[in-house]
Amino acid sequence: MYEEATVTTLASTPTKRRTTVKTSSGSTLVVPARDLFPANPPILEAADDLTKLSYLNEPSILHDLRLRYASDDVYTRAGPVLIAVNPFKRLHGTLYGPDVMRAHGHGASGASGAAATPPHVYATAAAAYRDMMASKKNQAVVVSGESGAGKTETTKIAMRYLASVGGGDGGGIERRVLQTNPILEAFGNAKTLRNDNSSRFGKLIDIAFDGAGKIKGASVRTYLLEKSRVTHQAEGERGYHVFYQLCAGASAAEREAWGVPEAPGFFSYLSSSSVVAVAGVDDAKAYLETKRALAEVGASEDEISEIFKTVAAVLWLGNVHFDEDATRADGAAAAAVTAAGAPALATAAKLLGVDANLLERALTTRKIHAGGESIVSVLNAASACEGRDALAKAIFAALFDSIVASVNEALGSSGGDRGGGRAAATSVSILDIYGFEYFQKNSFEQLCINYANERLQQQFNKHMFKLEQEEYEREGIDWTKVDFEDNQACVDVIERRPMGILSLLDEQCAFPKATDDTFAQKMATELSSDAKYARDKRNERVFKVSHYAGEVSYDVDGFLDKNRDAIHPDLMSALMASSEDFVCTLAELMTSAKAAETDRAGGLRAARAKGGAGKESVGARFKTQLSALVAKLDACAPHFIRCVKPNSALAPSRFDDALVLNQLRCCGVLDVVRIARQGYPTRYAQRDFAERFGFLLPSAARAPFGDAATDIVPFCHAILQHFDVKDASYQFGKTKLFLRAGQIGMMEDQRARKLSSVVIMQSARRGCVARAAFLHAKASITRTQARARGNAARVRYARALREHRAAMVIQAMTRGRAARRACAAERAAIVTVQMAVRQRARVAAAKAAADAETARLEAEARVAGLATEEDVRAAVEAAAAAATATSKANERSLLEENERLKSELRAQTRVAGEYRDRLFAAESEWSEEMAALQSALCAVRGALDGGEPPSPLLTAAVAAAAARGDAAPGGNAAATRRRADPVAKAGAEHVGVLQKEFDTRTRVFEDDADFIVEVKEGVSDADLDPDFELKSLGARFENWKKDFKDRLKETRAMLKKLERFDDFGDDAHGHGDGDVNTGANAPRAGPAPNDENAGFEFVPWEVARKQTGKRAAGAGDAAGAGAGAEKKRGWGFKRALGLKKR
Repeated sequence: MYEEATVTTLASTPTKRRTTVKTSSGSTLVVPARDLFPANPPILEAADDLTKLSYLNEPSILHDLRLRYASDDVYTRAGPVLIAVNPFKRLHGTLYGPDVMRAHGHGASGASGAAATPPHVYATAAAAYRDMMASKKNQAVVVSGESGAGKTETTKIAMRYLASVGGGDGGGIERRVLQTNPILEAFGNAKTLRNDNSSRFGKLIDIAFDGAGKIKGASVRTYLLEKSRVTHQAEGERGYHVFYQLCAGASAAEREAWGVPEAPGFFSYLSSSSVVAVAGVDDAKAYLETKRALAEVGASEDEISEIFKTVAAVLWLGNVHFDEDATRADGAAAAAVTAAGAPALATAAKLLGVDANLLERALTTRKIHAGGESIVSVLNAASACEGRDALAKAIFAALFDSIVASVNEALGSSGGDRGGGRAAATSVSILDIYGFEYFQKNSFEQLCINYANERLQQQFNKHMFKLEQEEYEREGIDWTKVDFEDNQACVDVIERRPMGILSLLDEQCAFPKATDDTFAQKMATELSSDAKYARDKRNERVFKVSHYAGEVSYDVDGFLDKNRDAIHPDLMSALMASSEDFVCTLAELMTSAKAAETDRAGGLRAARAKGGAGKESVGARFKTQLSALVAKLDACAPHFIRCVKPNSALAPSRFDDALVLNQLRCCGVLDVVRIARQGYPTRYAQRDFAERFGFLLPSAARAPFGDAATDIVPFCHAILQHFDVKDASYQFGKTKLFLRAGQIGMMEDQRARKLSSVVIMQSARRGCVARAAFLHAKASITRTQARARGNAARVRYARALREHRAAMVIQAMTRGRAARRACAAERAAIVTVQMAVRQRARVAAAKAAADAETARLEAEARVAGLATEEDVRAAVEAAAAAATATSKANERSLLEENERLKSELRAQTRVAGEYRDRLFAAESEWSEEMAALQSALCAVRGALDGGEPPSPLLTAAVAAAAARGDAAPGGNAAATRRRADPVAKAGAEHVGVLQKEFDTRTRVFEDDADFIVEVKEGVSDADLDPDFELKSLGARFENWKKDFKDRLKETRAMLKKLERFDDFGDDAHGHGDGDVNTGANAPRAGPAPNDENAGFEFVPWEVARKQTGKRAAGAGDAAGAGAGAEKKRGWGFKRALGLKKR
């Protein structure tokens, strides 16, 4: 095989030339010069079109395909031919899909080799569709290659593209076209040693389009189904997919009805190979997909059931075994169904709808008509097995043909070039045909397949040559210099009449006593002079045919039986007697002389009405089909796709040079290259050639033409002469320059070197400019970033500074608040201690005063001598007793007063509760009562705004209004309370809270003021400054008055909101912020009964200070006044706080 190498030395002798080379693996070899092939310049490596290569030879083609395959570029053009190398892996994400379809939708692909898009199946299908729409001529896409090369997948890809661009009129025809693939694969594909999904038949799919380019119908034609695979498979292979799908995916009801087990090996027809599963294939899932596809193309549930029931019947026929030891009465061997085969016979007969005894007689006996008499002969076991297998193969083949007919019926085809029962403008046909085959033992099937490939290769060669002719004629090139070699001689040796191989085979089949040996002898006699035929000298049963792809040996064993493809009339009669309409239809198809050509438009039911002539041989029928196929392709504009299998292991990323090269030879790609090499494969538009290579001319040679050469042909001549290109190696056409293969390589090398030098200089210069620009940009960016970072830092610092200051303020406020709270708590504690100390001081002062008074009285008595000591003591005791009695009387009076006050408080609490209950009971609909109640509430709010507690009279008025509400006519207290106004309830609650607080604070201030007055007047002895304490008490009162005023405002606002007052608040509020007096116009609350603040009013503090100028009398005057005397007006609480009697 070829290997990349570098020439190190050249040596020549008078007789031969030898060259020393160093291979890519490092070895040094001395080889003849004839074994060296020039390599293409690096710029042409991995070219997407082989005709672009400067040197067209097998090593350069292999090298190009290998490089592209390594980079997952599996598609390469060879002129008008697309080469598709099977990647053996999924490439959907990069090579297929709607986006890739759109990218190739307007690409070019054709004889010019200058496609606008990379090579792809989409591009080939797009070219066929575009040419069909432009020329209104039928197109054909021919897909070929050996088994495992990817023909089936390539065909499906092309169909998907055409279905996409030709999306129909909404009837779903394009979807049904695509659904034919899983059906045909299930019944016509199988696993072989070379391919896990090998098509064992050829097919031509015609997709019809209307004038607008929309799919209107389709039809499927099949060629030469491999029937022998039904009954036998080689080790490592499988039968048709549908057998294994049925065993894996049948439902429980289907298994019971058809007797299908889960293990395929149960059936004899599937047990000849140990392979029952394919890696990565789910047969159960495929079974459901096949049924869905059949339903999609219009098959009913009953028809689908009949199809798979027939498949089960074929499998059960294989389990009918015959006893080889059975004999007739005369001792001759006779076939008899074994005991183990009897259940299989019964099941097969049941599924086919025939009588089991009738089927057994048809399998084991033959009825011969001779001289007007019928003779029944008993078959031996071998003959019975042959008849059984022939019946199974015939049933399956008829089933396959009937399915194809049903598919065509669903696709709206009449079997021709029309779709949908309507005249179609044009069509695109996709041919998926088997590739050239040659095995260790080749039989009749291989002869037919290779014969088909010879005919298609002949058509391919003619088409390629025709394209070359058209190109040369269009450009005015002398094309007669191009030699072309045809393969007509090989085609003739196979199909020639009357002495071709197929004709001789039909002739031998017509003789009852002819055998395979007589057929071999006949060929040796009649074809011995043919150069394409040869007889094997070691084995007379083997003959050889020299095909275009090489010589193939064929063994004549089984040729006659396979060509006859006969099924005995007794077996046909048994099937015709079936009670199943579907089986009868299949039997009629089997008896038809044109079984494979049944009218597709009629479908299954129409086939029953069709009759037929005598039986035609398989070879003759295939020859007729092939001739029709070639005629159809000749009438179309063909587009070729050659599929190539890169390795026999079906493994990804492996490229076998020998295997690929052999396939390229077999599928004719090398012939395309050979034709291109003999002609002028390298073609340039003259102006493009001048622009591409003109700069390579020296300045002196380019000067006569100027900077912009207007006369292109002389300029191109100058370029060719500069590179010493011989005149016989090129020709000028009307618009193009044509060159022989290999003439452009040196020019491309020099161009590449010069461009490389220019690129290096330009890159250096651009590098300097780019570096300078980069450094300048870097410096600018650095400055900009520094400024930006500085601004950002300053913003962050300012924000942090503000946050720090705010935190300090918050902390200071928090600490101040905590300190104030601590100070207030400490001050309250100190005041409490001071009050206790003052109380103790008052007690001590009173005791001291009493002692002093006693001492004084004693002293005065002694001085005056008015009484004896006993009298004094008695007087003292009498005075003490009187003081004690007075004290107790005062204590009792105080206790009685306390009890009276508590009783009054309870009465007032009870009265307040009654007021609230009555207030809640007032009904909102009594407008006059509500007006009175709102007036009373306004008066209360006025009293609150004046800083005074609400008068009990006002409270009594509110209660009276509520009481009047209780006595409303027609109402009761319970109902009234349920309907009480929530405004009155909320207002009374807030007023009660404020009144309670006012009473409490009043008592506290009065007690403190009394104590200060006593200290000031000398009644109480305490270590404090009365003036300072009075000022402090006044300050506390002012603070509480301000706070209480604010709360009064809040209460008033709440009352406004609840009672929805509009103007009353502004009229009632007539005082300033620093005065709690209500003003002259404000209503004044009356004195509350039993209230110790009753009879007092607020006056300004300055007036109160003026009223405190008088001092109390001395202690002696106070003592002489007696225990019941009133206190003098001095530093009293009422005057100190600005309260006075009315």
